[in-house]
Amino acid sequence: MTAKIPPGPTNRSFRFPIRLLRSLRFIFDPLTVLEKYAQNYDNCFSLSQKNSPPVVYFYHPEAIKQIFAAPAEVF
Repeated sequence: MTAKIPPGPTNRSFRFPIRLLRSLRFIFDPLTVLEKYAQNYDNCFSLSQKNSPPVVYFYHPEAIKQIFAAPAEVF
């Protein structure tokens, strides 16, 4: 079974200065950036970096509760 990664912003479409500015903003103000992405991509989105696998974020507390309450067989 192949898992589907939820949509999220891509850095590939931006050139060097914009990519760097986005990275710096995420480093210095991560909550604002994550809240903006949650508004743009609904409550579940993914972020990926150049040399690492994507990270999936869940914003809504009910979704997080369902994940932690789910039986192990689901994963």
